[in-house]
Amino acid sequence: MEEVVLIAGKLNRSDSPVLYWKNEKNIALRVGDYAIVENRQSFDLVEIVGIVRTYKNKVGHFTKNSYETVKNVIKIIEKEELVKENRV
Repeated sequence: MEEVVLIAGKLNRSDSPVLYWKNEKNIALRVGDYAIVENRQSFDLVEIVGIVRTYKNKVGHFTKNSYETVKNVIKIIEKEELVKENRV
């Protein structure tokens, strides 16, 4: 079984449900950082609220999508960088 990593993230609004994106590029990430992710036909900024390590065939336990249709993490923005720039 192939192990995969998903991020659990919330869109940039407080009432957003937790959604999941795949980290195929194995980008280093931490809870509390932010990520630019694919979302529908564009991109969004999400706060990382969790990291899920699972198997490809078990992704459906977290999201209604199959692993192949889960969108990708594009880039991580470390929270420390935002704090240094007084943006958080």
